Amino acid sequence: MQIIDCAGVPIANANLTSPTGAVFYTSHGAPSTSATATDPSGVTYIFNVPVGPVTMSGTFGATILRSNVVASFAGSPTFTNLQP
Repeated sequence: MQIIDCAGVPIANANLTSPTGAVFYTSHGAPSTSATATDPSGVTYIFNVPVGPVTMSGTFGATILRSNVVASFAGSPTFTNLQP
């Protein structure tokens, strides 16, 4: 998943919320176990999401990003953007 602004530019220091799975943020091009927000790439990873629809949401400072329902499939990556 990538968190972007309305112009499609990645957002640094944003947070992702997922009701299931484990959220990891990118640091230096790879998932990080210690990062607590997006880096300048805006990329996040969510592992171990159950099959079916999952609602993703996020924040950037006091701005609440639009929720996005994503279809998750077994053994397959799913890509989406989250933005204000």
